[in-house]
Amino acid sequence: MKARIASIIAAALLFACAAGEARAAGFQIGAIGWYTWWKPSFEKWMLQGFPTTTNLPRLVKDYSFPQSPLFGPVLGIDFNDRVNLTAIFTGGKYRFRASVLTLLPFSANGAAAAHPDVSINKYDLDTALNITLNRFVKIIIGVKYQNYSFTKTRLMSMSPTWAEYSRDSVSFNALSGGFGFGFTFRLVQNLYLIWSLSARYQHPFIILRNNTYLLISTPVIPMRNRYMPNYNSVAGNSTLSLAYVIEAISTTITAGFRYQYLYTFGRDMQDLHLSTESDHFYGVTLAAVYSYQAPEKEPLPEEKTE
Repeated sequence: MKARIASIIAAALLFACAAGEARAAGFQIGAIGWYTWWKPSFEKWMLQGFPTTTNLPRLVKDYSFPQSPLFGPVLGIDFNDRVNLTAIFTGGKYRFRASVLTLLPFSANGAAAAHPDVSINKYDLDTALNITLNRFVKIIIGVKYQNYSFTKTRLMSMSPTWAEYSRDSVSFNALSGGFGFGFTFRLVQNLYLIWSLSARYQHPFIILRNNTYLLISTPVIPMRNRYMPNYNSVAGNSTLSLAYVIEAISTTITAGFRYQYLYTFGRDMQDLHLSTESDHFYGVTLAAVYSYQAPEKEPLPEEKTE
């Protein structure tokens, strides 16, 4: 099945290259900003005051995970008038804060307190091979890499002489492949409506490092573990934008809205529990991209016709 898909993609690319008119190479360079809201799949885990799947009584206060801007460069290269390769890199920082108190009914004096207050650095690299079928429709074959990491701390007190402090560090890396379509509609001169829709498959590479310290009177007993959960994800992405072409400076200004959805499933390990959880990532975008097209070469004298 994978070989058949690869063959279809290769055939489409060869057809587009053959059908495209030969012309001098061109390129695009610019910048993009994305003001985003993020509802992460790990939200439930971060707000879990005690490491168990049981729904224990808990109180969540001062929860905050505000929107944040992402910025980065845009690069592109034209192979001919039908095939174009683009790369968009964005990065930014989020802050997750909350106070969680979980009551432990199996202990007379037990309670678990968690106070996540962490910075999450997120980086995305989106590359896409764009194959234009006609002036309205193009095929998008994409590869995406994303990375983020964060740390969660938890203090659990079972009695006046017994307590547990844990520190969980999560490193998330994922590479995914996708396929989709882009549609372009000319509204008025130099103003266009652009809509893209794609789906992708992702296998995240997650490392969970757990450092736990048992505080029993005066001795401190450290315990360290390292886990690698086995998850898979499917995702959808859609962007709707208005693009205005400023011909005098060969620059396109684009403003719009982008939404990404990611559903995770697989085998849970320890207390991370991301299976059947979802990521929602959405916000407004603004980009400015300069385009350059190399001038056509003049034919040699012997190639000119009378």
